[in-house]
Amino acid sequence: MKSNIFAFLLLFTSNILIIAQNNPVAVNDTSIAKLVEYVTVNVTDNDYHPTGLEFIIDDADGYFSKTESTLTFYFDYEKYYSLYYDTLEFSYRLVDESGNSGPESEASVIFIFQPSNFSDTIDIGNISAAVSSYGPLFWPGLTNNYPEEEIYNHFEFPKGSGKQLNYVTNLWVGGIDKPETLRLAAERYRQDGIDYWSGPLNSNNGILTIDTTTPIIWHRVWKVSSAEIRHHLLNLDEEGYQPIESIATWPAHGDTEKYQSHNLAPYVDVDGNDFYEPLKGDYPLIKGDQCIFFIFNDWRQHTSSLGEPIGIEVHAMVYGFDEPENEALFNTLFINYKLINRSLHTLENAYVGFFSDFDLGYYADDYVGCDVVRSTIFGYNGTEVDGENKPDFPGSYGNNPPALGLVMLGGPYLEPNDEDDPSGGCDESINGIGFADGIVDNERFGMTNSTMIYFHEYIFEPNFYYDRMKSILQDNVPQKYRLDVNTPSKFCLPWNTDPCWWGTNEIIPSGNPDWREETANPGGVPSVPGDRNMISSMGPFTFEAFSTEYIDIAFVAARGDDGPFSSVELMKIYIDTIRGRFILDPDNFGNQWLGTEEKVQVSKNTLKISPNPVKSEFWIDYTSDGREVTLSLHDIYGREISRKQVQPDGSFSMSVDHLKKGIYIVSIVDGTNIFTAKVIKE
Repeated sequence: MKSNIFAFLLLFTSNILIIAQNNPVAVNDTSIAKLVEYVTVNVTDNDYHPTGLEFIIDDADGYFSKTESTLTFYFDYEKYYSLYYDTLEFSYRLVDESGNSGPESEASVIFIFQPSNFSDTIDIGNISAAVSSYGPLFWPGLTNNYPEEEIYNHFEFPKGSGKQLNYVTNLWVGGIDKPETLRLAAERYRQDGIDYWSGPLNSNNGILTIDTTTPIIWHRVWKVSSAEIRHHLLNLDEEGYQPIESIATWPAHGDTEKYQSHNLAPYVDVDGNDFYEPLKGDYPLIKGDQCIFFIFNDWRQHTSSLGEPIGIEVHAMVYGFDEPENEALFNTLFINYKLINRSLHTLENAYVGFFSDFDLGYYADDYVGCDVVRSTIFGYNGTEVDGENKPDFPGSYGNNPPALGLVMLGGPYLEPNDEDDPSGGCDESINGIGFADGIVDNERFGMTNSTMIYFHEYIFEPNFYYDRMKSILQDNVPQKYRLDVNTPSKFCLPWNTDPCWWGTNEIIPSGNPDWREETANPGGVPSVPGDRNMISSMGPFTFEAFSTEYIDIAFVAARGDDGPFSSVELMKIYIDTIRGRFILDPDNFGNQWLGTEEKVQVSKNTLKISPNPVKSEFWIDYTSDGREVTLSLHDIYGREISRKQVQPDGSFSMSVDHLKKGIYIVSIVDGTNIFTAKVIKE
């Protein structure tokens, strides 16, 4: 009996081998590609047939046209704008003249895109987040070919963990243009359309155009670190020195022949000639220890929101700090937006909002809430153990899952009234900035509205987005405080963070006033944890034609050691620290090398340091005009080791006893002057 089975298996295996030997064998092909280009690949060049039979391409995917041996692809911008990684892969199958084909007859054409800088990763501090050139933050895109296990690594916390906290966050802007025309740009996931495109606008006295080449040219980001800028400044005089690509090509200027703005990305103009010339000492003006800069606009047909285009040009800088000793900064990602209304349209009752899809590890067991005083919406776990209902989920945090807050640090300016508005009222001063600081008309909005958005609300109509920013739900019904109360509320799930009931027009709701997901339904029944989205917004304000608004937000991550509530509490502690630092100087927060001026004089190797090399202590000869100056020491990677304020009287010292051997950079900031020099620790 056994011999019969073995004979059968031998015959069966032999037949498989015979069939396989009669099938054509396909081998992967690799090619270079660019957007808006046709690429033809002769895929059969490296394929073969074991018995020498002729074969042709039987089928393939993604091609523009094909022959028996070639595939031609066209990479249309409208289809492939959402590339997030620099490769695309398309499959094809062969068949021979006898009609034979098998698994070995299938292979792929792999395209490597050049340039491949349409996205990059901000990976300073304890967060690693992917950023692309066309608006959405952290979104993985629609045309990616990365392995499934990497899907959840576009807002990674802690860095290197492979676990994510946010799936996508998108900017929403809307307002009313006379006569009663809603102009609005708002995206969620881009599956059904887009409202934003890469690049600046062509604006000829408010007449806007954008040619088809602009989104292609600007389909990229610029990533720069403070360490790279220091290296640039210290090596300008070296023979043959060339700046790194992101500094050399920093998009300081637009194409004025196309009526783009002359000045775009911020930079330090050392000689004041209004031209960015890095080889003459100019350099990018960045925020934080590392940043990613990009520009996008909304001036095409809006196929996502279906709103009328506004004519806004958005300059965005995502940045972070490498300060592990400061837990709040180390666990925070910042974004600065410069919103320029380049159109002839003045928008009344305008709002700026951020749609955010919180995915905290396992995405289907989350809760959300908001903190009115802290100007924050946040996500946290709805169960004690993240992913407890799906333990095999690769991105779950398990015990003590973290929380993530999206903080409105500073929004649009309030309407000017020639006054320094007071603080302490039941009004925008609760979470705004610039109140009672002695400065007239510098008050800026914090969060004024928050609303949860459900996945079934896929209503493709512009008023849907605009209403949500105003806390208005379907059928023009205002959001209510808890489901069992008829009191309209500007804020959704605020817990007990609205001390004067600003969000309910100072009306104290009946029942339990602590509105949160744990007791959200009538009778205190908790919500069912799930996949959560929220919108946080600021307004109303008047967005004047040709005006500029600055928007600053922050993502603050925290992981406590005693369940989701401890993570929320730790997050709030971090937020207080972040907001406290930001409020001190919101216009210049995070700026590298600068005080309050955008133009500084940088001098290299002008400090007199002795001894150099040094073993334990070196002396600096420097005299200012009697004012206090800042002395700092950085390692060769740009990390700040020490900083102190000094009042030099001709010379002062700094100890390096605690440092390892190597090269360090000494800097003195004196007003708008910066002096740097190298020092060698023996």
